[in-house]
Amino acid sequence: MTVKSFSSRRPAVRRSQILETLENRQLMAGFSANFNFQPARSSVPLHYAADTGNVFSNQGNYQYGWDANNSANSVDRFTSADTRYDTFAYLGKGATKWEVAVPNGQYRVAVTAGDSSSTSAHYVLNVEGRTLINETPNAGNRWSEGSGTVTVADGRLTVTSGSGAYNNKITSISITQLSGSTGGSTSGAAITAPKAPSWAGTWSVTSNSLVLGWGDASSNESGFIVEQSTNGTAYREISRLPANSRQLNVSSLSAGTSYYYRVKSYNSNGSTTSSVTRVRTLSAPTNTPSAPSTPSWITASALSSSSLKVTWGDVSSNETGFIIQRSVDNSHFSEIARVGSNVTSYSDSGLNAGTRYYYKVSSYNSAGANATTSAAATTTNSNPTLSRPVSPAWTNSTASSSSAGTLTWGDASNNESGFIIERSTNGSSYSELARVGANTTQYAISNLGPSTRYYFRVTSYNSAGNSHASAVTSFTTAAATGNNGGNNGGNSGGSTGGSSGTISNKFALSGISANTNGDPASKYAGTLNDVGISNVRIWYSFTNWNAQPDAWYINRVLQYKAAGFKVMLAVLNPNAPGSEAQAKSFYTRLANSPGLKGSVDYWQINNEPNMGAFWHGSLQQYVNLNLKPAYEALHAVGETVVGAGPSWDVNVARQLASYGYLNYCDFAAFHPYGESADIVIQRARDARAAFNNKPMMVTEWNIQGVSDQNRWVTELNKAAVGLSNIAYINYYFALKQSATHVGNGGLLRYDGSKNSLFYQAVKGWLD
Repeated sequence: MTVKSFSSRRPAVRRSQILETLENRQLMAGFSANFNFQPARSSVPLHYAADTGNVFSNQGNYQYGWDANNSANSVDRFTSADTRYDTFAYLGKGATKWEVAVPNGQYRVAVTAGDSSSTSAHYVLNVEGRTLINETPNAGNRWSEGSGTVTVADGRLTVTSGSGAYNNKITSISITQLSGSTGGSTSGAAITAPKAPSWAGTWSVTSNSLVLGWGDASSNESGFIVEQSTNGTAYREISRLPANSRQLNVSSLSAGTSYYYRVKSYNSNGSTTSSVTRVRTLSAPTNTPSAPSTPSWITASALSSSSLKVTWGDVSSNETGFIIQRSVDNSHFSEIARVGSNVTSYSDSGLNAGTRYYYKVSSYNSAGANATTSAAATTTNSNPTLSRPVSPAWTNSTASSSSAGTLTWGDASNNESGFIIERSTNGSSYSELARVGANTTQYAISNLGPSTRYYFRVTSYNSAGNSHASAVTSFTTAAATGNNGGNNGGNSGGSTGGSSGTISNKFALSGISANTNGDPASKYAGTLNDVGISNVRIWYSFTNWNAQPDAWYINRVLQYKAAGFKVMLAVLNPNAPGSEAQAKSFYTRLANSPGLKGSVDYWQINNEPNMGAFWHGSLQQYVNLNLKPAYEALHAVGETVVGAGPSWDVNVARQLASYGYLNYCDFAAFHPYGESADIVIQRARDARAAFNNKPMMVTEWNIQGVSDQNRWVTELNKAAVGLSNIAYINYYFALKQSATHVGNGGLLRYDGSKNSLFYQAVKGWLD
């Protein structure tokens, strides 16, 4: 056995030496492969196949995987652009073994273990029963590498956790056949042509450039060939990129011109081609305005057997118009129409009956365009029966003087005859102010009194009846003379949250998601106390519903509790239990654990149930098989339950409410990520309305996609103030920088030093 220790940064030469040996063998008949253990969202290292925690199955060129789904235990530390240094999978926590199908014979195996952010572990890795690593890491030697020769006799090379292992983490494995059969049960032992890129699309379109993107569906390509056409028939190669590439910046294009693109993946055995994507560059700019904000939401609904209506929220004031794209598979989108500025709906006709269509909407001007996430709807098979319209999606109001203001809302229906606008001066007794026609989304209000607070709500109607009223919004008009007027924020319905009465900004913004990866709470207590943060949200991950409470997670809770913090524990299992009873039994054991009992202030049941990384079942299964039994078990011992927070999509909040979500939690939760403060605030406000004004916590939030740090902090400050009037506690994501959500984010950098710009901003929120 050979055991080696890496320094705190693994020397690249070790990997290069391994790769050079394997690449020389790759085209031989013997089996040779490299696997990197990582989350699905992380980039894949060159010449590696990614293991993302799937159960053993055929995954592209190889059959490999775990004895149980291990995706929740795949981690990326984001300390380096090279995922070979940053990613790993826990071995023995959620799954007990990893295997790859290979021909029977002898193999040279090199395996690595390590973690760039924690040394609280003891690594013991066995390959085919032989111990190749048995070592405890420290600050100077965070990684270990072991290599040796093993024999496979059952068609599978097997890696297991050895006796004495603690926080066992496998980062990568390289396998080279030395002798034995070249056939066998393995899939992909001989090199084949790579699969076609899984999709192709465009974004960030300007008058002379665009970004072309695609999905890498293979692990054995030598590279990619990008081809361009101006007529959709004759193509020419414009770029050749290395393996694992996923996008290309295309420049020197002509303004107002249609281009067609396709991408080929290739290796020595051939090539395969993606579908074609079409994009039209913008007209030549006459000035250089900033790009408009992304539409805040998008919905699609059936009008008839051959038409659908697409609606969206207009949050910009400088768009030239909107680009509507359509797809039948949610991957290959083509532009179908452009509409002017301030338009918020489009009716798409000439469609096939009973067919599901997907749409994206981009706001654009000469500086660029940005697309929303897709929405989908299915055409009917016959003419629909008229039903009452749904409530306007959101409302907002702004006072413009001592006697006037403006009311805006989102048109979420496809069948309204118009809208009824109601006004109140006390927030309880309303009278009709005006009626406006269908598809209207704004109304100017006049003849108001000075220094007066007004409340507004909007109802959509048709001949079948009225919808429920929208959420309430309000403003205070300015004084007639002598002062600056009142509150002109336009925030609706300030939260009181639980029994604590009206909340202050300090308490509302005192939460943070502590992605500390097992570091002791004492390492961060001083920083958190300095800025006034008193609430910490940490995770408890598991995959076995029959498991006993995990001492490692209990210790994290106790450390933060001992340091004086209130603790929210987010209990995460992506797999649905076999029954309600199984889940209830687990939560009963957890709640009565000697370490956790009385130490957890808020129990959050799962995370983002609309994201496959955190929940593999349906939303209804989450409510009935996870949240309900958790609520019953935890309430039986007097604990407070917080529901899972869906990520940004208010429609998911509405669906959860329709399945009984609000019956099984003391607080609803939501994650209003967005590209600007206005979007974050609006999404949080819409979510609270969708939850019927149930006390709500924002258990994650951040501003995404803003590269300029000063603008980013400005947006954060604005969002912080707005959120304080909506939710009981707002947990910012995250304590340490997270490239997953925004490159600038976090109180601390990865090395533990203060992120000064953001650090001072947070202190400003909480002072």
